[in-house]
Amino acid sequence: MKPLRPQQEIFVREFASGKSAAEAARIAGYSKSYATKAAHLLPKSPAVAARLEQERAKLEVKTTVTLQDSIAEATRLRDWAVSLKNAPAAATFTAQIFKMRGHLVERIQVEERPSLLGVIAEREKRLARPLIDRENATDAVEIARPTEPLTPADWSPFDE
Repeated sequence: MKPLRPQQEIFVREFASGKSAAEAARIAGYSKSYATKAAHLLPKSPAVAARLEQERAKLEVKTTVTLQDSIAEATRLRDWAVSLKNAPAAATFTAQIFKMRGHLVERIQVEERPSLLGVIAEREKRLARPLIDRENATDAVEIARPTEPLTPADWSPFDE
């Protein structure tokens, strides 16, 4: 593959660093009227596309962040918050550091779902009459069958 022209090299460097293609084309020296077209055409050129891939790979290696890097940055920000006497920010960064080190785990409260029989028993108390025949039932399906037709009021979430 032939080497890129200096203008293309500048485009690749600027575009790979995060600038828009049109902005990179203008910085590379393309005229304002041609920059939009160049921004569309240049990345499709095989030589420019290959060079862009190389630049992006270099940037990926440079921007690899480890857990230790993250902890060091959070520590630096916590110390900065302390120097500003910003207690809430310092506490937030301290909690983040503890989470990253595995010392602090967020818990999720899981509420148990009520059982069908528990809901039925609660309704029976409220209505002061049985809704199911527990004594003659032989399995869970029969327990769930009502003894008499239910009305919408039997299962209404609102009290009468």
